[in-house]
Amino acid sequence: MIGLQRIIELYSITGSHATNLYKPKKMATKISEDSIPVLQMSMESAFIQRLVTVLQSGFFRNAVQGQTLFSFLSSLPGFTEDYISDRLQTIFLNGDSVDDVDLAFSEDSVILALSAAMPGLAGSLFRKCSPLVSLRKTAVQKELSLSKSPVIVQVKLFNVIAVEKGRNLLADGVVLNCEDLLSFLQLRPTLVEAMCDTTINSRPIMSKDLLTQLELFPKILLKCKSNDV
Repeated sequence: MIGLQRIIELYSITGSHATNLYKPKKMATKISEDSIPVLQMSMESAFIQRLVTVLQSGFFRNAVQGQTLFSFLSSLPGFTEDYISDRLQTIFLNGDSVDDVDLAFSEDSVILALSAAMPGLAGSLFRKCSPLVSLRKTAVQKELSLSKSPVIVQVKLFNVIAVEKGRNLLADGVVLNCEDLLSFLQLRPTLVEAMCDTTINSRPIMSKDLLTQLELFPKILLKCKSNDV
C-alpha cells in the first residue's frame, strides 16, 4: 500500500508530477493580441468538447500586480461568483495550493491552475481550506508593488472545468503557445479534419496546411465557435 508521504510527493505540484505544472518561464511583460496572429474556425459542438482539453496546456491572459485572484477569475467568460466559490475546489498558484481567492498577484508572470474537486486523498489534500493543510504547501500573500505593473497569467484548466467553461473561452478567444496547440492537434487529426471556415488573420487556410502554418508562430490567438444548425 502506498504511503501518505509518497502520495503527497506524487501530487506535489511543485514537483510537477500530477498535473504537469511548472514555475513560469520569463516572458514579455504583457500579452499584446494586436501582434499575435488570429486563428479562427468553426466546428460541431461534439468536436469543440474535445478541443477544449487543449486548455490543460494553458492559455495566456493579462492581469496587473495587486489584482486579486477573484477579480481575475471573474473576468473569464462564465466564471460567476457562485462558480468560483462552489465549483473551483482546487486552485494552484505557481504550484502552491490556494485557499483564499482574495490573494493578489505580486509577480510579473504566474501559472494559475484550476480544477474541480479531485478524488481520493489528493482531493482532500489540495482542495480549498483542506483540513490537511499542514501537509501541503499553501500560497501566501507576497509583498505587493505599488506600480500596478502588468502580469501575464498562464491559466490551465483541468477536468470538468475545461469541459464546462472551455467552449465559452474558445468562442471569446484564447492565446496559446503554438507549440502546445501543434502537439495537441498532431495527436488528434480528426479534430483538424473537423475544422471549417478556418482562417489565419482572415486569410483562408486548408486544414491540411494548418499544422505547417502553426510552426511559423510562437503564439496564436485561437477563436472557435460552434457551427451546429
